[in-house]
Amino acid sequence: MNLLRECIKELLKEQNVQAAGMCFPFAYQKADEWFENHFIKGKPGRAPQKHRDLNNKDKFKVVHGTVTNKWKSPPKPIVHGWVEMGDLVFDDQTKMTKPDGIDKEVYYDMYQPEVYKEFTAEEAIVNCVKYGGEGPWDDELYAMHQKRDAWMNESQVREYIITLLKEAQAQEVTYDKYGRPDPTPSDFAFMKEYKSLTEENPIGFQGDRYWYMGEIDGKYCLVITSIEIDLDRGGIYFNSIQTVPPDVCEGQGFASKVMNKVTGLADKHGVNLRLQASAFGQKSVSDEELISWYKRAGFEQTDPDYSEILTRQPQ
Repeated sequence: MNLLRECIKELLKEQNVQAAGMCFPFAYQKADEWFENHFIKGKPGRAPQKHRDLNNKDKFKVVHGTVTNKWKSPPKPIVHGWVEMGDLVFDDQTKMTKPDGIDKEVYYDMYQPEVYKEFTAEEAIVNCVKYGGEGPWDDELYAMHQKRDAWMNESQVREYIITLLKEAQAQEVTYDKYGRPDPTPSDFAFMKEYKSLTEENPIGFQGDRYWYMGEIDGKYCLVITSIEIDLDRGGIYFNSIQTVPPDVCEGQGFASKVMNKVTGLADKHGVNLRLQASAFGQKSVSDEELISWYKRAGFEQTDPDYSEILTRQPQ
């Protein structure tokens, strides 16, 4: 299923569709919790009471707008909703990795939010009832959101996915006949240690993780990697590696440092790595130059029909 997963993922990248779509319900839930904690319902002979911070946007607000994954090429804004509580940002995609919030300055630097509308907790609840949903409630954002989803109904995309599904079904028949490689304890041990050394990219594609490499000119330099267990062929599949922001942090050797860490982990746990070399990003790097870079890390071209497919055995 890796082929199917990779192709559909490329479609999602091309349309800049966010992997997770629960940002607006999450923001509304936070508003509902804030409201419940700052509003006392009236009783017979007693009026309801609002806490002074109930509608204080400096303390709590739901924000609707766009965020931009500037490290994807080309960077495009994505309709999004989040919550700001003072100097902290709470986001659906970080609720597991950053349950106590993200520093607002860091969030704004990394994801370049453009604010369209801000709501108090009370306004969020009223709008949810008024519009019959958790958002977006702004006409322009709603139109952008609908346009984002409309591409999935295009006949060309639908037919393409049907074709991929048929190919995947044929592959399943092969697995039924000859067997599928099961993940090994070494594969799981590699992934466990890899995840312990990285942080989940809060706004990006599912599976993206980042390595913090320091600061240059006030910018946080990160290396984004996407690595997973290869359920089709065994071992580890290396989806991608990219240094961000490229205009400041590329050319500093950060990707090579991360690659050395990844290959070191592979050697430590005795697992093979597999990837498809494809250049992307803002700086001009040819596929040939990229393949040479991977070869210096120990990868080899093992399929004569697909020169961009590289594998690396543990050393």
